[in-house]
Amino acid sequence: MESFDTITANMYPWKRYAENKQLETMLVLFADTKKAHARVGDPQEIQRYLDYAEDNQASFDWVQLHSGFWFNHAPLKNYPDAGIEVDEETNSFVDKVIRLCKGKGKKVSYMLGNFTPLDQLLKAYPQVRNLNNGLFWQLLYDAAYGILTRFPQLDELSLYFFESMNLIHYNNFFKCMNYGLDIDEEMMEKHPDQILKQESQSWPYLSFADHLRMVLMAVASACRDLFYPQLGVKLCSMAGGGVQKSIWCF
Repeated sequence: MESFDTITANMYPWKRYAENKQLETMLVLFADTKKAHARVGDPQEIQRYLDYAEDNQASFDWVQLHSGFWFNHAPLKNYPDAGIEVDEETNSFVDKVIRLCKGKGKKVSYMLGNFTPLDQLLKAYPQVRNLNNGLFWQLLYDAAYGILTRFPQLDELSLYFFESMNLIHYNNFFKCMNYGLDIDEEMMEKHPDQILKQESQSWPYLSFADHLRMVLMAVASACRDLFYPQLGVKLCSMAGGGVQKSIWCF
């Protein structure tokens, strides 16, 4: 049997749950083969985790895969010059894991982050930087539509929020919360013109709640338009190894 030291590095819930032989209802694994901490590089690794949980008499209905990128799973038809290559290696891995989990009667959630446009897309389509013209939210919709089309057997699509590269360095709409621009007393004293310029470029501001709502609407609309009313869309803040807040849309 695998030891905790060798198998729990990519598995959540953590050791304290497994010691009591009570895993939570979702087994969380890291799917992105490009991440240093992701030992789950092939389906056999997934099989080892599932076997380990079963050997410890754990009961769970879901397997959640984690990845880091939002825009490289499917082509962006409305942005043909974006220069983004589809990551077929990760896609193939996710396909195999979905089949494996479905074969064991598990539901599959795929959680992605980094849902800001990649640099090459922004260079080709600079208008996407403006969060107030609707183009970024349409881009999110297009990407979600592509992901859901690419992986039709997914039961849930989830998004990192705070752990993702945020949007604020593209357009400082959280100015009132001092996000995006590193404002301190020294900067306010030495560079007031820069702060005023940033403020003027950021108008009209989007609030924190506006941001969540618009991200959720973009992804949920893609679910609706693909006739997946049963598919959950979740945005969450994960800190210290646990989901602190989540918003569900069905």
